[in-house]
Amino acid sequence: MRRILKIIAIILVLVLLVVASKHSIRYYTLSNISFKDQLLSESQAKRLIKLINGVEFYQPLYEVKFPTIYTFLNPIKRANTSKERANIIHEYLKSDIQHKKLNILDVGSSLGYMPLYFGNLNNIVLGIDNNSNNVTVSNFLNQLNNNPDINFKLASFDKEYIDRMPYSYDITFIFSV
Repeated sequence: MRRILKIIAIILVLVLLVVASKHSIRYYTLSNISFKDQLLSESQAKRLIKLINGVEFYQPLYEVKFPTIYTFLNPIKRANTSKERANIIHEYLKSDIQHKKLNILDVGSSLGYMPLYFGNLNNIVLGIDNNSNNVTVSNFLNQLNNNPDINFKLASFDKEYIDRMPYSYDITFIFSV
């Protein structure tokens, strides 16, 4: 009988340790997420985690840093490609960007990396995506970013959309669409 009680006690301790470690990791994760090197509040961090757990990571989140212990439900597929791509395009457009605000359309904007990057370089950017979860994440990041020249909309890039476009763009990005 004592042996059974010892086994039950050990199992209970193990269960409590697992539960405690999950909660401490969650707290640590929530308290150390930053956007543009500013720590997010706990409510912002909870909202972001809830949103990103509903998307498929095609690209990293612009200027969001997570503690190294955090693991995503859906891992990032192309982690460095967006930053490298943005840097190359920025270098190519540098002289144009210095002289005027460009109107940029990003088709298939995914999680908003390009619109946020180029919008923060003083351009007017619209990101469209046909996945509502991606648009929700992008709008949340832009809310944190607080740039009125960046917008995200749910839309399919088809003939009907092109026919209804209110104005032309200086540049249109269509990456992996």
